[in-house]
Amino acid sequence: MCALKIDFGQWTAAGEKAVNQDACAARIPVGPDLDTKGITIAIADGIGSSEVSDIASQTAVEAIVSDYYSTSAAWSVKNALSKVVNATNGWLHARTDNSWARYDKDRGYVCTLTTLVLKGRTAHCVHVGDTRACRFTPTAAEPLTRDHHAVGVDGKAALSRAIGVQAAVELDYATSQFDIGDWFVLTTDGVHEFVSEQALGAHLRSDQSCQDIARALCQTALENGSNDNVTAQVLRIEQAPDKDTDEWLRGSETLPLPPDLQPGDPLDEFRVIREVHRSHRSSALLAQHRDSDQYALIKVPSVELRDDPAAMERFIAEEWIAARVSSAFVLRPFPRTLKPQYLYAAFEYIEGLSLRQWMRDHPRPSLAEVREIISQIGYGLRAMHRQEMLHQDLRPENVMIDAQGEVKIIDFGAVEVRGVAENHQERPRQILGTQQYSAPEYFLGSNGTERSDTYSLGVIAYEMLTGDLPYGPAAAKVRQVSDLRKLRYQPLQRKRRECPDWLNAVLSTACHPRYEQRYADVSEFIHALYHGNDLGYTARRQPLIDRDPVTFWQVVAVLLSLLIILQWAML
Repeated sequence: MCALKIDFGQWTAAGEKAVNQDACAARIPVGPDLDTKGITIAIADGIGSSEVSDIASQTAVEAIVSDYYSTSAAWSVKNALSKVVNATNGWLHARTDNSWARYDKDRGYVCTLTTLVLKGRTAHCVHVGDTRACRFTPTAAEPLTRDHHAVGVDGKAALSRAIGVQAAVELDYATSQFDIGDWFVLTTDGVHEFVSEQALGAHLRSDQSCQDIARALCQTALENGSNDNVTAQVLRIEQAPDKDTDEWLRGSETLPLPPDLQPGDPLDEFRVIREVHRSHRSSALLAQHRDSDQYALIKVPSVELRDDPAAMERFIAEEWIAARVSSAFVLRPFPRTLKPQYLYAAFEYIEGLSLRQWMRDHPRPSLAEVREIISQIGYGLRAMHRQEMLHQDLRPENVMIDAQGEVKIIDFGAVEVRGVAENHQERPRQILGTQQYSAPEYFLGSNGTERSDTYSLGVIAYEMLTGDLPYGPAAAKVRQVSDLRKLRYQPLQRKRRECPDWLNAVLSTACHPRYEQRYADVSEFIHALYHGNDLGYTARRQPLIDRDPVTFWQVVAVLLSLLIILQWAML
């Protein structure tokens, strides 16, 4: 695999001013961080009316190139950068509010900021203020930022948005696909207001290094009369990944499959005890660690899976995903002490039964039992959603219940990780989950959201109570938007008359055909499941034909008979 490689240079100078209030920084990591987080470049510009703006600028760029790499590898670049910038903004704003500048924010800890992250073959730009970032190809220039200026009553443009001015900051976000040979240039206004696009292009076409070009841009600006600080960052794409790469594939794709394992056979640091489960995708084995004597669940991909690269990626990803979700309700990976010699995944072993088996053993569970299980599944989903992960295959077979009644979500073969999915934007959409539990938007070709997992959880809750699916098999047959209107939710009372109307309303909201009508967060669904009656949930009155079609047609037949008799009587 080819790793991302750039030529990079930056230059900053105070110019005619006594203090340089600009700041710039970059981080070009090696190893896994290059794949999962990418290369980061940041540039900031202080405000002339502030005597401490240089502190704000330096703080902002240092936070970007350090704190960004402390965020979860599962997060999207946009989310990770937004978290870091908003935290930095809050800190600078609080410092201003506790200083002499609390009534005049322009004198406080404020600055502009532009950040560029190169990950895979995509450039992500987060921006506020009037620093600039632009991508240059051999034939065109693509601005990634716009100046945040407002024209005052005097007709002059003034900065309208900056870091540290308000408690919350509004950020611009843009992306751009790049290729080998492309350039990116970041500048402060002391440079781009005094260097024409033609002059900049001439510098990029020279044979100089990026470091020399950055210095030349600043010198050109000063020669053209710039009376401000000058800062420029220049980078050129020297090498780009041949394809989108993922950290978990590094080295794993070359490992051989284990031999046909029998009870008692060794597997690295484990000893196989027995086979637990086998499918066309993989086999699951109960094993014991040779040093700790702890039990582990070993998953081995099937030979047929080896011929499907996408499926192999998802298999290898499962252990990586499990390691990045901290929740008692999500399956954990088994800690390994040796480098594996074969391709397999190791997880904690759960001695219990699947939710599907539990449902067979408890065909008419109480509402309290359903609440307890659904809430635990919901807590696990919420932990995954905080890591910007969608399970996408939530079903009774993928939920385990141990002897103490504790629930764990298992099987991460269909999980979408936003921080990884943004590297695979050109891949066609696939429905990876089981159709009966997949939200209708998947069948319409749309991307899933957290509400899609909520739909699956709502369907499971409905099935636990009734033994059926809320729309029968019809939900899996949706292929166009008009099909959504044809779906008919079957009221709970048809199967269990004792179910209250408020519970029917809660479940019909959780698994509504249109995602925008569902709960925005799984925690809202859990709360409504416990407090729906107190919150005043009332079911939308279903037409009689939906609630009881037999009675409906009996009433219609009686009315028609009465009408015929009345007509005869009038003859």
